[in-house]
Amino acid sequence: MEDWLQTWRAVKADPSVMQRQGWSQYDIAQWTKAFELDEAQMRAALEERGAERPMDRPAFWTDERFDNPSQPVVGVSWLEARAYSLSHLFSVR
Repeated sequence: MEDWLQTWRAVKADPSVMQRQGWSQYDIAQWTKAFELDEAQMRAALEERGAERPMDRPAFWTDERFDNPSQPVVGVSWLEARAYSLSHLFSVR
């Protein structure tokens, strides 16, 4: 959940990143709506949606059927992938 909150804080601080990175109008609308929440409300919303699952590794990380380095990563939602990439983008700055 902390990855989500870190991304939420970073994008809330600089919403122009959404346009610069070519986010869809749907994504921009969803994130803009999330900016109306304070941090406690955002944390509660994430908990309600199940974002408490650790995001330090994909869901099937230890599953022998999916741990071959030549296979693509599985068990990661599009939103998790986007949050991960954004959190790393902002940490590089």
